[in-house]
Amino acid sequence: MSVKFIFVLAALSWGVVLVTLAPAGLCAKTAPGLCVKTTTSAASGLCAKTVPAWHIKQSSYNLGTVDITVAKDGLRWHNDKVGLTLLMHAPDWKLNAYNETNKKYLTLNRAEALEVFQHQRRRDKAGMEAPIRVDKGLVIAGMPAVCYCYAHDSGGFSDTFAVKVTSDLENGKKLTAEQKKYIDNALTHERREYYLSKGISVSPRISAVFLEKIAATAYGDSLPLRMIQVGSGGTRTTVLDTTEIKRVSISPDTFKGPQGYKKAENKIALLVNDSEFDDFESDSSSSPISKLNIGKHEDAHR
Repeated sequence: MSVKFIFVLAALSWGVVLVTLAPAGLCAKTAPGLCVKTTTSAASGLCAKTVPAWHIKQSSYNLGTVDITVAKDGLRWHNDKVGLTLLMHAPDWKLNAYNETNKKYLTLNRAEALEVFQHQRRRDKAGMEAPIRVDKGLVIAGMPAVCYCYAHDSGGFSDTFAVKVTSDLENGKKLTAEQKKYIDNALTHERREYYLSKGISVSPRISAVFLEKIAATAYGDSLPLRMIQVGSGGTRTTVLDTTEIKRVSISPDTFKGPQGYKKAENKIALLVNDSEFDDFESDSSSSPISKLNIGKHEDAHR
């Protein structure tokens, strides 16, 4: 049972934001704590003590749309489809998950966080952690981006060699024949592509839950704007994609957890509502399990 619910967490994807502006001079409330300032000061003071942040709209393979608000000191992830909100903020940077339906929450550890945001279980240590920069000059939702490839087959090359290739690509150095062979091998096997932008810089504590270790790159403190899983047969599945990015001002309270929630005993208790415990494998369309389409996602990212 516990393995199945690991896949429930693994199916979670991120990303959607809707911003609606209020009349001039007022603060438009687009999400809890979010305040978009307009150009006049007729109602100055209504948006007091705000901090700059990004509001990002993304489409997810399994969840459709999600809300993400990210600032220097915090992250808020929300999806209506499964009724979950994930929050983390300085100084402790704990990642707490809140279920709106059963009013329970749970603090996730780093491994569970990676399952949530990478949408799959952590690869074994044989997987290369030094990504290969494969594309430049991209623009996603108006933001300049580059693509990094994580190959799941090292081709027998050492981690030290992989990091050297990553560094040489970053610095525009001419590659040797052996380095080119290494890249060719990586790009013909199962892999994952992360599309990143320097335009959205976040705390390393935030980027660490979205990305595996990035060695020798200039994009270690970035968020994925697009993620594509490439299967062994070359089939490409877009796990998430960004459709809109906006600069906003938010209340510091945006990253605080809601009141009245009880701590869940485990991930099962968090994800399954009390009324569903007797039949948590139900095909009911209201079940969080059915909404996540576990089997479909598992096949795509195995």
